[in-house]
Amino acid sequence: MSLNAAEIAAVVGEVRKLLTGSIWRSVREIGAEAGAWQVELRSQGSNHHLLIQPAGIHSRFHLCESRRPAPREPSATAMRLRGLLEGARCLALLHDEGERAVRFDLQRGDTCYSLIAELFGRHGNLHLIDSDGLLVTSTNAKRAAIRGLAPGQKWVPAASVHKYGRVTPAAQEPPGAGASARIAARYDERLRREREHGERSAVLAQIRRALKRERRRVKAVEGDLERAGRATELRRRGELLQGAWGRVQRGAASVDVIDYHDPEQRTVTVTLDPALSLQEQIEKLFRAGKRLEAARAGIEARLDTARQRLSALTAAEAAAADCDVAALPRLVAGLGMRGRAVATSGRRRKQPTRRCYRHFSATDGTDILVGRGGADNDRLTFQVAKGNDIWMHARDFAGAHVVVRGVRGQPPSQQTLVEAAALAAHYSKGASDTSVDVGYTARKHVSRVKGAAPGRVSVAAMKTITIRPNPALVSALPRPDRAP
Repeated sequence: MSLNAAEIAAVVGEVRKLLTGSIWRSVREIGAEAGAWQVELRSQGSNHHLLIQPAGIHSRFHLCESRRPAPREPSATAMRLRGLLEGARCLALLHDEGERAVRFDLQRGDTCYSLIAELFGRHGNLHLIDSDGLLVTSTNAKRAAIRGLAPGQKWVPAASVHKYGRVTPAAQEPPGAGASARIAARYDERLRREREHGERSAVLAQIRRALKRERRRVKAVEGDLERAGRATELRRRGELLQGAWGRVQRGAASVDVIDYHDPEQRTVTVTLDPALSLQEQIEKLFRAGKRLEAARAGIEARLDTARQRLSALTAAEAAAADCDVAALPRLVAGLGMRGRAVATSGRRRKQPTRRCYRHFSATDGTDILVGRGGADNDRLTFQVAKGNDIWMHARDFAGAHVVVRGVRGQPPSQQTLVEAAALAAHYSKGASDTSVDVGYTARKHVSRVKGAAPGRVSVAAMKTITIRPNPALVSALPRPDRAP
């Protein structure tokens, strides 16, 4: 839950004297909590740490005792704020009664800035404005754009009646010393509980997936055991058929025989395989019965192991729901499960994914995609390319798969084919030859080779274009995937 206006006012009242005149030694984005920032400041002869988290379910600001870890690679916004604010002096800390926004007036050299923290929960943001009231940057540009805020434009504060700016507090934070400490302790405890809940949930999910697999295994082995129980029946059928010598012709579907195992010696009908002789059928039944009988001991051992594993997982599920979080890794290790629990509190940031291709533009603007290697070639051809795209590859040489993006109903121009073929030749083992044959066809005519390494394909309906490797042409083609 985010801080309410009364709690913000209590923190402002406590830290205003400390912050006024302080020097901001560093401004850092915190890696452990999404959208959180920490300011290390020097005031009254000692260092202090101020935590500001404008957005999210833990929207807040307060002093904290220690330096929090930062991500390995700071974001562009973090680098810019560091460049503009580190070394600045805080002139004032402002807060309007009833509002959930605070303002830090700062001066660095001859330049003045204001850092505005809008503590609006999931709609919160952190804005830096210059002395003319123009927006310099926002930590969440998309959220700022929704309000019509953009760098270089006049910054407009959220209106007092804005549904995110003013709230009626459900609980009042008592004023006076210690407000930051109480709030920090409260949020640290809440974050600890969320991390523990995330770790416990991850372990429980892992155990429940294993339980689901084990139940399926037990059911399958029980089916094997039931089939093995037919060994006696198969041998009995073989013995019954031995009493039918001379009465069965090849092609017969059944035969009536006397069951000598029955005290009343009743006649029973035994189904036959018309394709086999009586001798072959008797031998087949005895072999099948012997095979099932031999397998029965192994099946029973497998079933016993599977049931023990299922019992252990069931007990582990109950233990994971109640045990201390610190014991969860040992619990998982004791079950022999691979992987580890990952805390899932908060929304995960999407990690940038590496593209499997190089992106070129032909002279007429057509997109040409060039694979980076075996597995990347496979992804490009079978996951990125569409059926009617043109697929290319240097013939008789190992090299990159090349895809020419198609426009519906319009084949690529001859110039585009030549440029794409030059790329296929350049990114192949034949790049140093005087000429290279490049095959091309529609992507829908390309298929994987079963059991072969990624990137190995079979191709139908291929045409050939002969190209002279031309590094100058390749270097002249635009690369949209590279920053200008």
